[in-house]
Amino acid sequence: MNRRRIILGFAVSAFFLVFALRGQDYAAIKEAFSQVTYWYLVPALGLYFIGLLVRAYRWSVLLRPVEAVPARKLVGINAVGLMANNVMPLRTGESVRAYALSQRTSVTSRPRSPLLRSSASSTAWRCSHSLRRPCSSSISPVN
Repeated sequence: MNRRRIILGFAVSAFFLVFALRGQDYAAIKEAFSQVTYWYLVPALGLYFIGLLVRAYRWSVLLRPVEAVPARKLVGINAVGLMANNVMPLRTGESVRAYALSQRTSVTSRPRSPLLRSSASSTAWRCSHSLRRPCSSSISPVN
């Protein structure tokens, strides 16, 4: 990777970190972090990585008609897509994930728009994800 890109990435990150933290009460932040029970992070991170593995396996099953991509190759692509969903609006991470799939696998060597095919698998993945809880969006608590 180009050294200038790395330096620029750190500079942009530092700028936005300073921008996000300006005007904060640092003593209150330090106090809040001193009261945290960090042992809860161990099972939380374990569950996060298990979730990544399950999502990668599910996506590899959905991709089988197009191309057999091993789940271990899809774990990083899923992580990039989830990160993009966290920092970009309108679930842009789905498009980022489809693009990363087309760049990191041989799906691009086939004819007929590999990016379209990988985004179709991403859409199928999203549909299977929403079918997990078909009634959850229609049920709301009564006050």
